[in-house]
Amino acid sequence: MTARTDIINEALTHLAQPLVVGVDDSASLVVKMTTLYPNRAKLFLESYPWNFAGKVQQPQTLKA
Repeated sequence: MTARTDIINEALTHLAQPLVVGVDDSASLVVKMTTLYPNRAKLFLESYPWNFAGKVQQPQTLKA
């Protein structure tokens, strides 16, 4: 089971729907979740204030 399937199954559990084995399931909710997943995951990751990506700095020029 992939992480995507785990997340979809957790959402289905909250909606009191049957779980799926994989993201290729043809149930309408699974198809919708599979379609929305990449965009939602990207938005979620972009919205978190990651401590390693908070400051942009120009590199110094090296002298020969």
